[in-house]
Amino acid sequence: MKINRLYDKFFKNNLVARFTDKYIDPIDSLTEIFFSVMIVLIFTLAYNIIASTTLALPNASEDRTLKILIGALGAVIAWGIIDGVIYAVLSLFEREEMNRFLSDALAAESEQERVEIVEQELDELLAQIVREDQKVEVIHAISQRLKAPQGKLAQITKDDLLAGVSHLIIAVITVIPSLLPLLIFSHNSLLAIRISTGVSILILFITGMRWGKYTGVSPFRTGFIIALVAILLSFLAILLGG
Repeated sequence: MKINRLYDKFFKNNLVARFTDKYIDPIDSLTEIFFSVMIVLIFTLAYNIIASTTLALPNASEDRTLKILIGALGAVIAWGIIDGVIYAVLSLFEREEMNRFLSDALAAESEQERVEIVEQELDELLAQIVREDQKVEVIHAISQRLKAPQGKLAQITKDDLLAGVSHLIIAVITVIPSLLPLLIFSHNSLLAIRISTGVSILILFITGMRWGKYTGVSPFRTGFIIALVAILLSFLAILLGG
């Protein structure tokens, strides 16, 4: 599909994508795209709603269109920074949690106590990937092969910081196609907003298709659901004053 190839060329097959793919997994990347584009969609849908209920906005000035562009871009940048920082901090918390688990397990006074600690920590994960009749055997094997936790307190690493930066980069690059109409057609606010809205919905649909392809679910159905959910959430945010 030509649209898919264009999506790959813009979002995936470039130096920036090769950099971000090193630090965040595909689902995190697709999630970042979803929320970033949805932020722009909230701006443009809100404008469309206001424009449909008043005669003043359709003939709005070029200055108003550029303000919408700047506002949407600022919101996306803020979201990218927040999400990147949260990702880095949660990565630190996950390592601290793993150290706690290893310390508790290795400090167990008996083999049975260590097995119970491992089971409590990994039961949900193992239930998804191991047959029930083999789960006990796997838990015992893991309990006997645990490595020692890090001796020092977990710290935010270079990879954590680069992963956070990757979230910001993806957030900003993702919305460029949605923001370009606001710049190109800034003299006609309503046209610019409607084109931007259409582009955002298309990106969300294609992102959903990629999501479906990655997870082995119907790409078209996933794309439709993702786009629909984004539109509904955007309307909800607008109704709640977001």
